[in-house]
Amino acid sequence: MQGEDRKQQILSAAIKVFSQYGYEKTSIAMVCEKAMIARGTIYQYFKNKHSLFREIVETYSKKIQVLGQPMDLSDPDCPPPEEFLFIRFYLMFEEVFNNKEVFSIILREALTMSANTEDIVSETNKAFTDLIGEEIDNGIRAGVYRPIDSQVTATFIYHGMRGIIERYLLDAEDSISRKELAEKAMKLCLAFFYYDASGHTTPPDLDKL
Repeated sequence: MQGEDRKQQILSAAIKVFSQYGYEKTSIAMVCEKAMIARGTIYQYFKNKHSLFREIVETYSKKIQVLGQPMDLSDPDCPPPEEFLFIRFYLMFEEVFNNKEVFSIILREALTMSANTEDIVSETNKAFTDLIGEEIDNGIRAGVYRPIDSQVTATFIYHGMRGIIERYLLDAEDSISRKELAEKAMKLCLAFFYYDASGHTTPPDLDKL
């Protein structure tokens, strides 16, 4: 085995070890043992434990970022927010559910904020909040969403979604279908985007969605 296949073998082993022991307690030796490779082999693909962890986080985070690319709400062909938000959340939740080990690692390190992983976690957080903020700004410019502070709202939504994922997708005791969860997340976001404090805006009838 060599090339990309070997690299994927190492990544798969690292995911299992990081998931079980966390970043701080994981060593290169433990990953090598899990992958059943010599220590020197891993350094052909990764400089150190930090670069190995970064590869895992970036690979799976980018999958979610692709699903979260901002929509141009000024485009006449753009589907209504209630439609694309539901589809987006559903696909995101499916991705997380199908890769529980990886996203458990990411969320655990996000909570720990270790000095060794803080840069990776911070970059990931910023990438997601920037995507959400950009779409909110697009909606405001298109006259679809009410004027709100896009970055504050994006940060609130992103960290709220992290909590939802941890409780309802990664915690078996509070399991809920991804479809139902996507519906709830979509309605919550629309409530942010449409309602003002006086209720002057006219959002879709969320109870009928």
